[in-house]
Amino acid sequence: TAAVPISAEIQSSPVDFEITESVTMAYSGSGNDLIISDIIITNNKAEGMNLVVDNIAVEPIMGWNLAPAETDFSQKLNKKEFAISTGGHDFSAGGYTAAGTVEEGQSLTLSFTGKAGAFSSKVSEKAANFIVTVSLEEALKIVEWSTGTDAEIVAMVAAADAGKINLSDYWDVGDERQVSISAISAFGSLSDTHAAQTIVLVLMNKGGKTLTSGKECNFIVGQKDCLADAAVINASSSKGSSGGWADSDRRTWCNNAYYNAYPASIKPIFKKFYNVSGVGGESISGTSTTSDYFALLAEIEVYGSVSNSVKGEGTQFTYYQTATNRKKKNGINGGNCEWWLRSPASGYPYHWCTVEQWASSPSKQLAYSAVAFVSPFGCI
Repeated sequence: TAAVPISAEIQSSPVDFEITESVTMAYSGSGNDLIISDIIITNNKAEGMNLVVDNIAVEPIMGWNLAPAETDFSQKLNKKEFAISTGGHDFSAGGYTAAGTVEEGQSLTLSFTGKAGAFSSKVSEKAANFIVTVSLEEALKIVEWSTGTDAEIVAMVAAADAGKINLSDYWDVGDERQVSISAISAFGSLSDTHAAQTIVLVLMNKGGKTLTSGKECNFIVGQKDCLADAAVINASSSKGSSGGWADSDRRTWCNNAYYNAYPASIKPIFKKFYNVSGVGGESISGTSTTSDYFALLAEIEVYGSVSNSVKGEGTQFTYYQTATNRKKKNGINGGNCEWWLRSPASGYPYHWCTVEQWASSPSKQLAYSAVAFVSPFGCI
């Protein structure tokens, strides 16, 4: 095997970087393989910043007929590993792939293997420049769902949305976070009001809902307990369950009054998602799809089976597979209470499904008069 040195240029605005180990290109006599290895790029000066490798290219000199081998290395150093394909760029023949591992100290180790095609036997007379373009971004701070600041939580969710991290590597179902929401006045035809209060948001499921962007959500997150004051689903006795969740007064409230009660500092994490619910109005089958920022749960999402609702409203959330989690209080310091679901009661013109006070079995109540409480959920 003949080794051919490669000079390495670092285009390093706005801070300096260096290659800390030698860069060699080796030619393997069998199979015409060209190998570039042992390239380590180190962030020298920017503590608390991530090194971003924006581009890697091979610049041919001294007679090598190399195709432009450029690829977008937008991977960030908070990822533990990555694998890249240049999508067809090669050394005159064959494929070109790259794989690397992030080392401690914000170093990036890259190892390249590619088919060399028809090489001259005098490999030692050939050389090329290896050009790396780098930049900086502020390092992402990894925090717990329970203790991170709103800004830190928003940054982690944004990083997950961009594909830079997987939130489930750091957070899990059952993790809790306290959030203070503002007072909610009577809204539309609904007369219930809610004082400003602290709620506990719990991660209820990894994925499980499709966002209107087409992606799967990172987590389903909802209130551990209910708001402190009672509410109804529809204000009018004549409406009952007609139109289902899609046409309910409470759905409009969830996506407006309740959504807007959240602090602006945390609101960006919540994404609009698709929800499937029964159509109501005495129907014993059939569903409709809505897009919501927040919604009430379906009977099957709590119990994992259908008792009083129609089929097709979803699947059970992991959090509610533990039966004791189905019991909720009216406010974090209240007592056990009955709480509303978004499922119209199958075959009943005026009833909606509920979870009764001790959550031992599904129940149903009149949509406009029963004393029950609300516990919305959303998606991040």
